[in-house]
Amino acid sequence: MTSSLLLAYFLYHFTVNGHLPGTVVEQREQAQGVLDVEVISDSEPLSVAPGSQRVAMLTLHLRAHCKADVPISTISVQRRGMGSSEDIVGVYILSESRRLTNSFPIARRDGWVDLRLRSFVVPACQEREVIVAADFSPDAAPTGEHRFILYMPRNIDAGGATVTIEQTTRKVAVTRTVGPQVGTISVTYLPLLKRVTYGNGRDVMRFQLEADGYDDHLLRSVTFTNEGSAREMDLQQIFLTGTRGPVTDKASSLTGDTVQLTFDPPLLLEKNVKRIFLLRANVRASRRRTLSFVIEEPSDLISEPADARE
Repeated sequence: MTSSLLLAYFLYHFTVNGHLPGTVVEQREQAQGVLDVEVISDSEPLSVAPGSQRVAMLTLHLRAHCKADVPISTISVQRRGMGSSEDIVGVYILSESRRLTNSFPIARRDGWVDLRLRSFVVPACQEREVIVAADFSPDAAPTGEHRFILYMPRNIDAGGATVTIEQTTRKVAVTRTVGPQVGTISVTYLPLLKRVTYGNGRDVMRFQLEADGYDDHLLRSVTFTNEGSAREMDLQQIFLTGTRGPVTDKASSLTGDTVQLTFDPPLLLEKNVKRIFLLRANVRASRRRTLSFVIEEPSDLISEPADARE
């Protein structure tokens, strides 16, 4: 009985936080990052034609402190101004001309839209710059006014990091829709003429571009997304070819599930004209990998009117 009482006394007085004496308790604190966000907007009004794409509405300069990397999963912005949200068909985020998010409509009555990023990280001690861009409807109302704001740290989901926001322009200028609409280009996916096999110079996509009757277009670049399972080095030396040979530069491989190609030089697509293209690559994927390329969003085909209308 005496030994039992002594043991109980020992455990009561000398056990600390559930550990016996002599036990080393290691406590690890997970580093939480700090993100500074500079919101940059134009101070002068901008005029765009109905149907314009990739219109820069806000620029965000992101800087991570050296404590930790900062992952960003969502950036929420609000549309304001004397215009209808229906004038804008989609909002998304760009970085160095690459689209980082899907295009999201402004579905909420209060004008807020949540832009969800895919695997985007600002490394510790580094900076990134992204653009909040919008595509305008060809039917956008004349003289409609639009601006976007981001003003609260809670508008950025940065994985628990501390977020600070600085506005470089007190008054955000509006973007007005004026003038005739910009011509559009339609995409038609065509069946491949041969089955895709392992090897060099294989056709992995076939499609047609057609300009409407409004404008001649200069094609600048295009981004393709593979909805199949092939990734990264499964495809190499990727380029676009037309009836007279290659029309773009070559990409060494896929970047994740996408590839961006630049027309070199810019390619003229005349109004009311159809042109067929082939996406060609060296296929290094196994049979288990699949290919299904699309131009995922209208803004993934970057073009501009070739000249002013009469």
